Amino acid sequence: MLGSSGGTWSGLRHPEGVEITIALPKPVRTELPWNVLHALVSRAEAVGVNLLEVSPDDTRVANAWRCAEVATSTGRTRWALFQQAALSPGASWGSVSADSPLVRHRDDRAFTELRGTPVRLVTVEAQRPNTCSVFWLEGQLDGNISALGPAFWRQLVNVSPLLADRLKRGSPDSVEYVDRYLRSPLPARVLYEILRTLRGTPKQGEPQPRLSIKTGESEAEYPRRWLFQDWDGAVVQSETLKALFSSLYLTDVSVARTADLPHVRSLRLTWSDGEAIEVVLDQGVGFVRAVDRVPHAFCALPASQAAAIQQLKFRVRQYEHRVPVYLMPWSNT
Repeated sequence: MLGSSGGTWSGLRHPEGVEITIALPKPVRTELPWNVLHALVSRAEAVGVNLLEVSPDDTRVANAWRCAEVATSTGRTRWALFQQAALSPGASWGSVSADSPLVRHRDDRAFTELRGTPVRLVTVEAQRPNTCSVFWLEGQLDGNISALGPAFWRQLVNVSPLLADRLKRGSPDSVEYVDRYLRSPLPARVLYEILRTLRGTPKQGEPQPRLSIKTGESEAEYPRRWLFQDWDGAVVQSETLKALFSSLYLTDVSVARTADLPHVRSLRLTWSDGEAIEVVLDQGVGFVRAVDRVPHAFCALPASQAAAIQQLKFRVRQYEHRVPVYLMPWSNT
């Protein structure tokens, strides 16, 4: 059961032989931004999870909110919470407190099937706002890492007239990238190629645009050798990222606790006239892997690591699932 439109979800999994249904109360379904709902439905359908729009009354048990129900051949177990906010999707879903204990009840009754309307991807796609464009990554960026940036923007421009028009008039004056999992050299190189292409060839006397990166702290606790592995702490992570992008942008890197950052990975482009476009990447820049294992010297100084990350030659391939990318106007009002 989901009880709020706030929060995020990820990592939906479907154990083999088990039927899973996520109940989405109608008011929550109505309040969700279109791209958030689209990402949820597409991920649920990809892994075989049912998504059901239900009446708010069906989510209540006396003065509590139903949290989950598990049924087997021998009976069912139900859980409930007393604060609806605890059902917001995300890592804290189902969390308890002194004001909202978790109540469990078990009996030998059969599973109570929820009544509701299935939420289908085809229906959600038909409701897409005119201002929002969607591009599906399905392997179009596979190949040499140095070719990823041009291919990325070419695909996005093809689906978004808004982005195409803005880029014809020049590159953005500031860029903000928020990704709680920018923790290793491989996704850092992917982002570097994307932003290097966006920056283009600097003109003499042209002011350097600004780049803000907000990410979660690396917490590696094992020997590291390969490009896809995490840095061993926030200091080297932050300094390497700053050195990596400073040749292109006036770069600021902020590393925080993962729990303090939004789950949504977004790339926001802002021009001098205040117009902005937000590119929401469902999986950030972690949608590809290196075809071969690529070594990386984690013990080197950050500047040396950044130079090595920029110069490495290798091929990438997308993971075995398609990934949506959303483009839409952004406003801070």
